[in-house]
Formats: sequence, C-alpha cells, structure tokens
Amino acid sequence: MTAPPAGRGSARPREGAAAAYVLFLVAAVPPVSTLRHGQTAVLAALFLSVFAVVVRAIVRGLPLRARHFAALPLLGAVLLSYSAPVVSLVTATSRHADLAGLVGGLALLAAATAAPPSARRLARTIGLAGAAEAAAVIFRDDHAGGRLDGLGLNPNYLGLLAAVPLVACVGLACVRRAPVWLLPAAPCLAVVVATQSRGAFLAAAAGVAVLLLSGRSLRTRMLVTAGIAAVVLLLPGGFGAVENSGASDRAAAELSYNDAVREHAARFALDVALAHPVRGIGYDMFAPYAAASPKIGIYINTHNDYLRLGAEAGLPCLTLLLGLLVWACKDPRTGGLAVLRALVVAYSVGLVFANALSNLAVSAPFWAALGCLISHAPLRRSGAPPLKHKEQTCR
Repeated sequence: MTAPPAGRGSARPREGAAAAYVLFLVAAVPPVSTLRHGQTAVLAALFLSVFAVVVRAIVRGLPLRARHFAALPLLGAVLLSYSAPVVSLVTATSRHADLAGLVGGLALLAAATAAPPSARRLARTIGLAGAAEAAAVIFRDDHAGGRLDGLGLNPNYLGLLAAVPLVACVGLACVRRAPVWLLPAAPCLAVVVATQSRGAFLAAAAGVAVLLLSGRSLRTRMLVTAGIAAVVLLLPGGFGAVENSGASDRAAAELSYNDAVREHAARFALDVALAHPVRGIGYDMFAPYAAASPKIGIYINTHNDYLRLGAEAGLPCLTLLLGLLVWACKDPRTGGLAVLRALVVAYSVGLVFANALSNLAVSAPFWAALGCLISHAPLRRSGAPPLKHKEQTCR
C-alpha cells in the first residue's frame, strides 16, 4: 500500500469541516434572520460550528497559525468600544442586535480562516443561494416607495445582498468559461436594478471591473482606469451620471436631498472620529449622538461603515478592518479565489454607502469569502513567488 500524498490527510478534514457550516450559513442566514429570534438561532449555530472546527483541528492535529486569529484584534476593539462607551445615550433600537450581527460575522471570518472551504465551491454556493433569494424577492414583488424590498431588508440592503452573488455568478462564468452561469446572475441583476440602489449598482460594477481586469498587465489597468477617470471628470455631466448610476427613475429632488443628508452625516462622523480617535464614542452610539448634537439634530446613522467604525470604535479599529481587506485583496488571484476577491471588493465598495457589517443576513458571504482569501494569502519567503492555481481568470 502506498502512502497518501503529503498534506492530503489534513486537507480533506479541513475542507470538510468548513463546508458543513460555511455553505449552510451562506444559504440559510438571509431567510432565517427574518424570523423571530432567528438571529439568536443563527449566532448559536455559528459559534457551535466554530467550536466544532477548533476541536476537529486539535483532534486531527491541523496546524493553527497567526493568520487564523486575524479577527481577534478587530473583535477586541469593537467589544471595548461597546462595553465602555465615551457617551451614554439611549438608542432607538437595542444595541445588542448590531453587536450580535458584527460579532457573528467576525466569528464566521475566524472559522473560514481556520478551516477554509474550497474557493470555487464557496463562490458557487454564494451565487446560487443569492439567485434563489433574488427569484423569491421578485416573485413576492413587494415595494416601498416604488423600490423593490424583501427578506426584511430595505432596498439599499437588498440591493447589496443581490450585488454580491451577481459578481459571484459573473466571476464563475469568466473563470470556468461557462456562460451558463450568467443565467443565475440574471435575477440578481434584476433585483439590483429594481431596488434602484446606487450603492449596490456601484458595488456590482466594481466587482465586475476587478474580474475583467484580473490578470491584465499594470499598463492595461492604468490605461483603463485613466480612461474611466477621463470620462467621469471631463465629459459634461459625467460625474453626476456615475453618482446616480442605478437610481433609475428616482426623482432628482429625492436624490439631492439624500445626498445632502448623507454628506452632512459623513462630515459629522469624520469630526467625531478625529475628536475621539482612540476608541470612538462607543459602538452603536453615533445615531443618538447625532440627534443630541446641534450640528445634526436628527437621529441618523453614518450610512458608511468605515466612518461608523472610525467614529464609534476609533481609528485603530478602522485600521484593523482596512488591514484585513488589503491583506486579502492586495495579491492577484486565479480561479475561485479570483471570484472571491472580486466579491470582497464589491462588498467593500458597498460599505461606503451602507452600514451593512452589522447585518449578518447581508454580510455572511463577505465574511466567509474574506476568511477564505486570508487563509490562502500567498506566503513570500526568501523571494519565493506566490502559489499558482490551475484555473483561468477572465481574459
């Protein structure tokens, strides 16, 4: 009997352990989280899954490295700001809900990093689950103010929920050279259009752009970027066209008012972050703090998760999140990892327009993909080139 190839004995249980929870959570979180006590049930299942992964790793002797604990510093910063807020104000909703969503996402990140699933399998699950959810939303055809909503999500969150699997399906069509994957992309695109969410549209466009430019030379990427910038900045109305992309037939007055409110909130959030740079004012405290401030005077969130972390949890916490994103996305990837990279970029763009990190229904695919990318981040020692994969990128 011949010995199995080196590393095969540890790779299979690691992938199998991850598939049991990552694929289930990505498919089940959005519908389950709309039920009463659904978030509690999802978090309980998530932490039990993480515990099972750790126990399995110990029993099987799988090595745990520093990257497997990448989520701990960010988790510590969030918990510190939550437990010891600088300001003490009454929030309109329970602070526990947002904290539970973010902590659950970080747990999913930790589990996917410690026991990464197959990148292509994860991308397929995200794409197919998202297409099924999009089809269900289209079938129900619920609208709020002329914009599609559903799954207990407002149009902006629903648009971002559909933008991520849209990028996954387009990526699989490119990587596998299988146009059939554009079929499940169709309902996702229909939802993004029907929600009339500009943030979701720009997030999807950013993810697809990363896919199309993946594997291109630096010169080509620079030329394409310069061409887009020239169109936006030089053509009459170019910037406004990009800014209002995906808004469909929403009234100009509504868009102008929303932009003014968001800009005002963003400026105030930046001021708060600079005034409390170390640990912020306390996680989930920005809305009541804005309402009590004479500069704002209304109960409003930042509508930008980067500004939210900076204002509520401090600039070190924001730096930790940005560090994870750079770590996961800075290196070119191929195959399924290239799809996950584009997916993470799309969601990262969406965070500029929404506070979606604390909503586990929307963020679960993002955290799973981010953990998988960090786990497979190339290790360069003594000038060794990054590992190559057999799958092809878009050409």
